Amino acid sequence: MHKRILILGGTGAGKTALGKRISRILKIPFYSLDFMVFDENWEKRSMQMRNDLLKKVAKKNEWVVEGQYADEWVLPVLKKVELIIILDFKKRVLFKRVFNRFRQGMREKSAYGTFSSLFACLKFAGRHDLNRYLKFEEFSKKNKGKFIVLKTDKSVDEFLNSLKD
Repeated sequence: MHKRILILGGTGAGKTALGKRISRILKIPFYSLDFMVFDENWEKRSMQMRNDLLKKVAKKNEWVVEGQYADEWVLPVLKKVELIIILDFKKRVLFKRVFNRFRQGMREKSAYGTFSSLFACLKFAGRHDLNRYLKFEEFSKKNKGKFIVLKTDKSVDEFLNSLKD
């Protein structure tokens, strides 16, 4: 079974939810790239701090890491990943989920409940492009890893059920 998993996808794709579910099923730690980039107050960390946090996670034997970042700084986990999961939902699904997150954030008075957060998340969801992540498929194959693309809630559920077997 895979013990080093990277989940990538656009804003609203369900990366965090999937990562937490995989973490629970496999009993391995979960990490969000957002919390390496930003602190608890959503202030941007220094690049050095971000890189140090990621390298610390990459050194571990087991992890589920999720994020939307397809940049060079994620190389420490890419070099060790056993499974890359790309969530490639249609943009209308991403937009709907962003609006739902905004409404929930308003009720809970969280950072997601602000208009600036809503607009930023809609912008990022609108930029989602599968091709941005496909460059990792070749990288994954070179490292004898597995690469899968999930496009629907049904395919996510089927994947999760396969982990339980």
